[in-house]
Amino acid sequence: MRNSVSRLVLILTGYRVALVFLIAAIVFFSRLGSPSIYILDEARNAQAAREMLMHDEWVVPTFNGELRPQKPPLHYYFMQAAFRVASVHAGSARFFSAVMGICTLLLVYFFTKKHVNQDAAFYALCTLAASSHFVLESRLAVPDPYLIFFVAAAILCFYSYTQTSLFMWLLLSAIAVSGAILSKGPVFLAIPGLIIFIWLLVSRKLSVLWSWKILVALLLTMALSVPWYVLVHIQTNGVFTQQFFLEQNLDRFSNEMEGHGGIFWIVPIIVLLGMLPGAAFIGEAIRNRSQIWRHSLAKISIITVVVFITVFSISKTKLPNYAMPCYPFLAILLGFYFSWVKNSMYIGRRYPYLILACLYLVLGAVAYFVIPEEPVLKNMGYVGFLFLIGVATAFWAWRTKQLPRSFAILFVGFSIFNLVILNIGYPAIYSQNPVEKTAHLFSPSEKVYAYKTYNPAYNFILNQPIVVLETQQAVEAVLANDSTAKIISRLSYLDSLVGVQYRIIAMEKDIFEPPTTVIFTR
Repeated sequence: MRNSVSRLVLILTGYRVALVFLIAAIVFFSRLGSPSIYILDEARNAQAAREMLMHDEWVVPTFNGELRPQKPPLHYYFMQAAFRVASVHAGSARFFSAVMGICTLLLVYFFTKKHVNQDAAFYALCTLAASSHFVLESRLAVPDPYLIFFVAAAILCFYSYTQTSLFMWLLLSAIAVSGAILSKGPVFLAIPGLIIFIWLLVSRKLSVLWSWKILVALLLTMALSVPWYVLVHIQTNGVFTQQFFLEQNLDRFSNEMEGHGGIFWIVPIIVLLGMLPGAAFIGEAIRNRSQIWRHSLAKISIITVVVFITVFSISKTKLPNYAMPCYPFLAILLGFYFSWVKNSMYIGRRYPYLILACLYLVLGAVAYFVIPEEPVLKNMGYVGFLFLIGVATAFWAWRTKQLPRSFAILFVGFSIFNLVILNIGYPAIYSQNPVEKTAHLFSPSEKVYAYKTYNPAYNFILNQPIVVLETQQAVEAVLANDSTAKIISRLSYLDSLVGVQYRIIAMEKDIFEPPTTVIFTR
């Protein structure tokens, strides 16, 4: 029996990389359509892609029939492709985000194995694949998974070019930069460019830049990314250009927008929490930096992490996803550390496992007490108990003295945790959102109205344009002309409808947000 178990362990070890990708694919793609589209960014992105598909539009993005200047079009194109194949629904809107997540894992593994060794590549792969934040973002209909992939590809391909002198890697880097520009904007030519420049300067390799090949790469990037910006500028008479570059980029950097601000240190804290469980070992990695950060790939990874954290810490508007393109490089750094521990006589300190256990115990307690504070979630405190998976995993790994075994426990345990949270806890909570609970009130053929504002998820779920009424007179006219008309609004706006006769037919508070959605009729 013991020989059979040992043989099975050897077989599984031989296929460990394939097993990691299989587990990651299950976590990334399972129940991808659950919950329904509700989060604001998801709703606007998915509906914009649908509208471009409906109108066979390839240049001007719209939401609810109006220009949407927040994002370039690349993720819209991928969503459209999924819609054409699998019809329009939440799962197809998120499909290529999950694909980009898996592709990013492939990048991290391939380039770390190519330039370091297989052990470092394996540990880097597992570290990123187990990150709850990375997994969650790769399951959302947003442009960030695309950006993370293209930024990682741009930097890693350029690094390969400097190590091998193969022009192919430089051209691939240029293509990846154009993908990043079409995912989030030209700032993602500047940030990878800054990272590469600093690394070349530190490595005393600036001469790499004085080559006709660099000019060709820049021209290729411009040829792939600039034409869309020119076309959208022309077709919108410059409105997209003004709103995108001035409001969505410059204003977001220089001013706090939509209440998304915070102290300087909030970004590094988000990065560390986002890269759990691997980030629990960052202190040990820093303490042993002289042993693991001598490699040039480690240097460019450090620079990437520092630049992203610094840039978005300086930015006045701060969101959890802004610094995420540094996640693959933090995973590579941790891969260096775990590989060094495994291949040296250094056993490694055990306190990171206890930090993980305590942290997930605290997170579970917070979830247990905070979630029921929302009236519609009063019976969902059980979600807090799901965090005990993380506690048990960390404690079990702590008791295991051999790094390969304890690391395998961490990866499998936290993959199970991610799978359970994303397939049970997250859908259960977000199924109580006001859009999903009230969408049945509208028939497919009726005209949908909103007063002042509404949750954009109604567009996607109802597959209807929504007429926004800005004045009391407009509301009165609609109710007078159509006795069955239903109007979506917020409770706080009803006080402005002085003298208007209406009847509230639904009232649902937004989850974890102050507004209360109401639907009223005559």
